[in-house]
Amino acid sequence: MEIYPLKVFVRVARHLSFTEAAAALNLTQPAVSAKIKALESELGSPLFYRLGRKVALTEMGQLLLQEADVLIQQEERLSQKILDFKQGGEGVLNIGCSTAIADSFLPRIIYTYRHEHPNIAVKLHSLNTSTALYEAITRGTINIGFSDMSFAGAAELVCQPVGTFHYRAIASPQHAIARREWCSLKDLTETAWVIGSERLASRTAFVSRLLELGMQLSDFERIETVDTLSLMRTYLQAGKYVGFASDLDFQHELAAGTFVAVALQEFAFNSQIYAIASEQMHREFSASSSRRRKTVVHPVQKLLALLDRAPALTNRSPLELAESKPPSLRSPHYSISTRTASDAEPLPFNIGIQNATIPTVTAGLVMQKLGMLEHYLPRSGRYSAIAPRIQWHNFQSGSPIVDGLHSQQLDIGILGDYPLLLSAARNARHPDPSRRTLLVSFVTINPDGRRNAAIVPSHSQVQDINDLRGRNIAIPFGSAAHGMVLRVLHQMELLDEVKLVPLDESHVLGRGDRSVASYAHFSPFHEIALQQDRFKYLFDGHVSGLPGFYGVVVREAFALQYPELVISYLQAMLAAQHWQHHTTSSLGLIGNWSQTNSAILSNLLGNIVNPSMYLLDTTLRTDWLQAHVQKHDAIPGAKTFSDIELNNWVRSEYLEKARSL
Repeated sequence: MEIYPLKVFVRVARHLSFTEAAAALNLTQPAVSAKIKALESELGSPLFYRLGRKVALTEMGQLLLQEADVLIQQEERLSQKILDFKQGGEGVLNIGCSTAIADSFLPRIIYTYRHEHPNIAVKLHSLNTSTALYEAITRGTINIGFSDMSFAGAAELVCQPVGTFHYRAIASPQHAIARREWCSLKDLTETAWVIGSERLASRTAFVSRLLELGMQLSDFERIETVDTLSLMRTYLQAGKYVGFASDLDFQHELAAGTFVAVALQEFAFNSQIYAIASEQMHREFSASSSRRRKTVVHPVQKLLALLDRAPALTNRSPLELAESKPPSLRSPHYSISTRTASDAEPLPFNIGIQNATIPTVTAGLVMQKLGMLEHYLPRSGRYSAIAPRIQWHNFQSGSPIVDGLHSQQLDIGILGDYPLLLSAARNARHPDPSRRTLLVSFVTINPDGRRNAAIVPSHSQVQDINDLRGRNIAIPFGSAAHGMVLRVLHQMELLDEVKLVPLDESHVLGRGDRSVASYAHFSPFHEIALQQDRFKYLFDGHVSGLPGFYGVVVREAFALQYPELVISYLQAMLAAQHWQHHTTSSLGLIGNWSQTNSAILSNLLGNIVNPSMYLLDTTLRTDWLQAHVQKHDAIPGAKTFSDIELNNWVRSEYLEKARSL
């Protein structure tokens, strides 16, 4: 039996299509059919059932497929060993990758490799399409490949992340976009774009991200498609087009200032570079390492050992090296099939957020602008037939979010300390899971509780909290500020002598109201009022001695039915928090998105450079919750929280799963 007909058979078996196999092998369809017929004649048994244009493997075909791969790989390894023997030395390492990876990612790695192993010849093979790389690895013409596309879906290959890069908007310095630090694809639909053809991974990444965001190429007024980076370079040099490419593709032009790279909100995180080898080779390495106590023999083993031992040789930043698993964008997956899934059934996914409440922006506003939740939504398994449709509902305070969760209008809600406990208290009255909630994560914390405060007009005669006797305080009912006021007034023995009135349109901060002596609110609203120089502080939550916090509350029935969506939401929030904390320009962007003063933002949020009053911390603290429950249960006539079962309501497993992915 000859090897080449087996290779043809394997290609048809993987594609289950004579037409696709012929295209992959660069043969005509009759030639492929002839090879299969000759093989079937030699074996005396059919290998495929032919059902119109479709084919399926017979039992004999399935048996042959299991063994054919082994025979083909043995033949390719033998050929390589013979070649290595003829050339002398320790061998040859054949690497396949794109020109961009060869020029930017690999030079330091190859330099170090050659320095440590001078008797191993290194040959680079330029393979600018994923199909060419796949074919080269499976045929054995290269030992290892490097790609910006994941091959995790190909069972015969092993795919390992070894480095990172960024997708950017690339333009000439004269283009209007070049003056911007960040931009959004949604704001650039009228811009002329130039993108790669289907041959390039960047095209796949661009289109798949658009689909996640509910967009498509036709949303852009003008898009030019090119087959090579050289042609894209020509378009960009003309100054009228913006290109979508990685920062590896035009590294020299970017370093020289010929082109400018602008960060895209929808591509805010790193993408991965992968090392790809055959699964058979990986098995041999594992067995060899076990037998020889991890002695490295093969040139590929030596390269992988170098990557594992010296990650600083790759282009990963010190921050990424210090963190166990910084967030990264899903890589486009290589597929040898051209079949597409049917349209999935829509599933409403309703989320209640408070975008004007600055301490919660990473749980709503930032996720929206970066498109992070859309990116982390599950796509496989049952979600190949179900498509979550995200609906963001923005509120000014937590009370309507509590109502929405318990009336099944919302699936997830972001709440401050007092309203989330109000939600927990409702659970005792609703044994039905559809009207109950769970607390699955914190968002931000304020350990000293100062971020809820009461203020008075600058000209007010109220100088001390005791001056409120017989007066009114306007508060947003059911908010964290409401809870703080109850605790402080009770502690100061003033609760029966001060009237609480709702903070409505007639009590907007800044207008003033003679019937109201003081206003209490949560951040950033009292800070905004003070910036107008018309108010001054009276007291804040620090008086009560309790920490402040915001949390993620979900409908129990929703979490039980769709746990993957809750985990996806928490993954997206963790990514948004990483971006906000580690991106030096994040406060400027959040300020633009929320129309909030930069000084207030810096004070409340901060980032890796500037510490903040609110800390990004998702860890659930049952002791803090219990302290709040005890304080409020001691207040006569207030909402009682004694029926809250914290052990059943606080569920950390969703956050733990999100952190582990």
